[in-house]
Amino acid sequence: MAIYKVRKRNGAIIDFDINKIESAIKKAIEAVGGTDLKDISSLAKKVNKK
Repeated sequence: MAIYKVRKRNGAIIDFDINKIESAIKKAIEAVGGTDLKDISSLAKKVNKK
């Protein structure tokens, strides 16, 4: 099931942006000292499939 809209914490409904998911994954990897960023796109796509 693809995601098209997201309800933000302030109640606003906005278009889903896969780039925000990719950015969050990248920040999480870097926060723990990781350097392998090649699978970010495929991980983000898996989030969008669920």
